[in-house]
Amino acid sequence: MKNLEREINKPITKSEGEIILPDLTETNEFSFQQLEVLWKNYLQRYKEKGLASECLILDRQIQLDGENIVIRLDNVIQIDQLNNFKMDLLEYLRKTLKNGNINIVSHIKEESEIKKIYTGKEKYLFLAAQNPAIDELRLKLGLDLIS
Repeated sequence: MKNLEREINKPITKSEGEIILPDLTETNEFSFQQLEVLWKNYLQRYKEKGLASECLILDRQIQLDGENIVIRLDNVIQIDQLNNFKMDLLEYLRKTLKNGNINIVSHIKEESEIKKIYTGKEKYLFLAAQNPAIDELRLKLGLDLIS
């Protein structure tokens, strides 16, 4: 794999000295395992440079949907940070995997909204929803709801 990387990253030259860039119109198939190895190699580059915010973005689970790499980020700021080095990452992946159609799609993680329980009434209603017998007990004892 490393020989392949060296071969890809080295520009091709003709005898006249004209540089020919690798063909990015190729659409070779690749496996998730190949992608994962290259992704980790790229992450290692940033770790060696000491770039913590980039490492935080790259050091997470990715998914492969056809030729789209799906990455879930925590917030909009991380999307902006990803966009700063996204083209370099895409170029690296496209050249190494010999597939010009590879793309990175980022989404913000959906957080399930949990309502915070503050008042006594909210606590009671939450518990009554979990166990209806609590409400029956309240009625038998003739108690009112706490306001």
